Amino acid sequence: MTDNVAVADLLNGVCNTVNARLCEMGRSDIAFSRDWLGSEDSERSLPRLIARVPVGSKLWLRIMACDRGSVDLSELGARFAEELPAALVNVTSARWSLRRYAGSMRRAATAAIDASLALGLELSLVGVTFKRTRAFHLGQADWREAADHVIAQVHVGGLDHDLRPTVHDLIINNPEDVEREILALHDDQLEYQDARNALRGRGASVGVDEVTLRHLDRYGLDRLDTLRAVFRDGSANLEVTKTDGTVGKLHVGSSLGVIRSHIIDNRDYVWLRDRLNFEGASPPKDLRQLVGRLVSDVCPDELYAGMTFGVPDGLSRTEVTINQAIHFVDLETGRFWSDALAA
Repeated sequence: MTDNVAVADLLNGVCNTVNARLCEMGRSDIAFSRDWLGSEDSERSLPRLIARVPVGSKLWLRIMACDRGSVDLSELGARFAEELPAALVNVTSARWSLRRYAGSMRRAATAAIDASLALGLELSLVGVTFKRTRAFHLGQADWREAADHVIAQVHVGGLDHDLRPTVHDLIINNPEDVEREILALHDDQLEYQDARNALRGRGASVGVDEVTLRHLDRYGLDRLDTLRAVFRDGSANLEVTKTDGTVGKLHVGSSLGVIRSHIIDNRDYVWLRDRLNFEGASPPKDLRQLVGRLVSDVCPDELYAGMTFGVPDGLSRTEVTINQAIHFVDLETGRFWSDALAA
């Protein structure tokens, strides 16, 4: 029997047990549907069992089984079936209260989003839902106490650090806290918008540093195909043959619209996204001595040929910046160009 079949059979049993128990409790008016039951992958060995119970139009409460040390799936299912009936009774009593709670959160979020839009923030309200709630928390003797365990999630559309559309899932208890939580998104959102607009102003899809392009060339990777994949997925871990003949991983990732790379190829001089790290070599005591000098004066790796050291940021005694070109790419046409050097 496959895992999926085992879980489906288990949930069938949970549904039958819950409905039978509701009848015993004199609550046959609560018709628990098998369609409400499902499972999700979990970081633990057992899947997460979920009951998705409707409380209003397009509004559900996700009730979760808690494994609490369950050693197998059957034990987890039995406990879920035991705890769900009382939770369902309380959810039925709390339905109107939960709707009002969601409505007040939605109104507060709409007002906060409108205020953000007036300030030039490109945020949107995707929706308001409820955070997953454990079944045993909802099984309190008083339905009001049970409902206090339900916490809202406000879903706000914006940009992520890769400058791609994302949804921020904000867990917020009270309507009066919504404005503050959305305001906390402003600084990052403005930074992401500015970076995206700067790229658009150049006619570019993305930027990429010179070191990354040289890494792609060194390992025989197609520049455009790789950049398109990273732009689409946010990052890529590429298997490459390093200069010593061993197989390793070249990590290529995007941040604020610029694609950079990381690999441990030369163990003395490790490239970390936008820094050269003296991993095994001994840097000068004062990194400012390197400013403006050719990297080849210190590091024998020909990958950095013609590049010079930049001004250290003062935060590390072993990492240095390199003056290198930032290239811009129109991923649709495949055009590459460079405007200036970036320290």
